[in-house]
Amino acid sequence: FAAALEAVRDCIRRHTLWIVLSRGERQSLEFMQKARELAQALRIVGSKLETSFFEKTGILQHEVKFPNGSRILGLPANPDTARGYTGNMILDEFAFHQQDREIWAAAFGRISRGDLKLRVISTPNGQRGKYYELAKEVGLVEKQGLGARGQGLGTRG
Repeated sequence: FAAALEAVRDCIRRHTLWIVLSRGERQSLEFMQKARELAQALRIVGSKLETSFFEKTGILQHEVKFPNGSRILGLPANPDTARGYTGNMILDEFAFHQQDREIWAAAFGRISRGDLKLRVISTPNGQRGKYYELAKEVGLVEKQGLGARGQGLGTRG
C-alpha cells in the first residue's frame, strides 16, 4: 500500500514513470489494484476539491495513466523488462523473483543514471538470494540468522 501510494503521489506531482516488477502476473495485478484504488479515491477527493486533474485519469488492468502523462505500469519481473524501461522502479516481493540477481543488475543499472528511485519490498524467503543480501547489508537481518524481516529497502540512483 505504501509503495503504491508513493508512486501515485509522485505521478501527481510531476511527469514520471513508475515500473512495478512483481514475481508474476497475479502479484502484479494485486499491486496495481492498490494503485487503481488510490487513484480512484483521489479522483473522488478531487471532485470535492473542484479540481479536474483526476477526471481524465486512465485506469487499466496493468497501467494507471495520469492527465500529466505520468504512468504506473505493473509487470511480471524479468531482466528484459527491467532493462526495457527508464523510470522509477518497485521490485515487489523481490525475495521470490526468479533471476533476482539479473533483475537487480538491470534495475540498478537503469536507475543509477539519474534522479530515479528504486524500492525493494518483500517478505522474507530464507537466507538466500539478492533480497537477503541487500537486507543483510542494511542491517535488517536478525542476529540469530532467522532471515530478513519483512521490510522494504529504498534507494535513490
